[in-house]
Amino acid sequence: MIEKQDIKTELLQQLTETHRHAPTVSRFVEEYFSELVPHSDYFAHLVRDDVGGEMLPPLPEEVIRRLPRYYTAVTDLYAAPFLKTSQATALFALTSAMMPNSYVRHGKRLVSPAVMVIHYGTSGAGKGNISDLRTLFEAVDRRRIEESEKALQQYDYDLEAYKQNLKCHFADRKEVQPTGRRAPEGLQRPKKPLRRSLEIPADTSSADFVLRLKGNEPYPSLLMSEELLTTISANRTKHGDFVHYILNCYHEEPIHRGRKTDDEDTIVHRPRLAMLLSGTMGAVRQFIPAVEDGLASRMLFVELPFALPWIDELTDAEAHHFNSTLRETADVATQLYEALRRFDSSHTKVTLALSEQQSRYINRLMARMNDHFFFLYGHQDIVPAVRRRHLDAKRLMLQVALMRRYEQCGSWLEALAEPAITIDDDDIDTVLFIAYWSLQQTMHLYRRLVRYDDTEATPTASTKPEEVLARLPSEFTRADA
Repeated sequence: MIEKQDIKTELLQQLTETHRHAPTVSRFVEEYFSELVPHSDYFAHLVRDDVGGEMLPPLPEEVIRRLPRYYTAVTDLYAAPFLKTSQATALFALTSAMMPNSYVRHGKRLVSPAVMVIHYGTSGAGKGNISDLRTLFEAVDRRRIEESEKALQQYDYDLEAYKQNLKCHFADRKEVQPTGRRAPEGLQRPKKPLRRSLEIPADTSSADFVLRLKGNEPYPSLLMSEELLTTISANRTKHGDFVHYILNCYHEEPIHRGRKTDDEDTIVHRPRLAMLLSGTMGAVRQFIPAVEDGLASRMLFVELPFALPWIDELTDAEAHHFNSTLRETADVATQLYEALRRFDSSHTKVTLALSEQQSRYINRLMARMNDHFFFLYGHQDIVPAVRRRHLDAKRLMLQVALMRRYEQCGSWLEALAEPAITIDDDDIDTVLFIAYWSLQQTMHLYRRLVRYDDTEATPTASTKPEEVLARLPSEFTRADA
């Protein structure tokens, strides 16, 4: 019989060999992204803010510069590197909410390109700057609300006509309609339409959240709030908890909600939700109580440092340029939304078309990221986040490819002439670096969250082979190895 110590010795040798070849942060960047980021030690130094916390650097300006003009036109409005990163990632979330009839392949299914982003930091860090980008979707949201109001007005008219016809029907027969008696054949009570709007209020009930998703189906919805506490407060009320539905929305898994009252039965077959929230670290801990929480691996996190330098108010000329640039960007997004809506009648799907070589390259690099972050973090909790960044990367690739094609063609009619959207290799590398950077942000946040089996913040687990073995259970066998 083989001694357990022999098994551990054998495993120790394997772990030591694997650990020796696990790249450090700087080596990983140098090996895979040397052309994008010329500084190989980009992540080697953390940024320390005035309140004593440590933060990762923002996205390198070299990477942001590689994005289409749609993004850089907005990021150029901000001087601080962290605000450039903040607004670029906010644009990813908001634009994804305005992309109906567009899909990326995830396994055997097609899913929408909607992404979920959370900005967090200390008070005064500039998190509220995402409100500048509300201009991006206001026109579309207003149009959806107007369409919904017209449908509700038509419903009120039809309901009144129905009641009058029903009254006349029984009056002609000199009858009184008993309670619960069905209407005569051919006379049907109109069905009240569901309310439709692009944005779902952050302060809403669980029932209203599901009905809004149902009303917007098959179009995406948007949950946006400059104060994460608004969503947290709503979820603390008796009928407000809808966080579990957000988990379904990420993979577009069906939501089936039933209630005894009024025999309610609501099914959202393909819930599509983009999210953009911002708050303090304390609010994030309330919204995502532990690392194992499903929300933790689904979000793209961006941490903002305390803004120490004084920022002057804009002059009139600067404010005019600022607002006109945002309006121009909003026009592009609105035109994209309207162009994609035209595919409703044809049932055509705009999809990301990766070549076989591109797919292999993406899979190989994401597999390396999976091993890389597992050894850096030292716990399996990071693995779901890596795999979900793989999906988010493809979602961002479709968005970037669409904006690149528009930049080249000059109109959405020409840009969408072919529904299969291809992407350049350079844009793939840019998005993969953003995915890598976001995983660094996720790992950095995980180290300050708790695990359900811990009472304190999760410590940074050591990846030294000897200490990995020390954490193994006493009844460890070769089969476990």
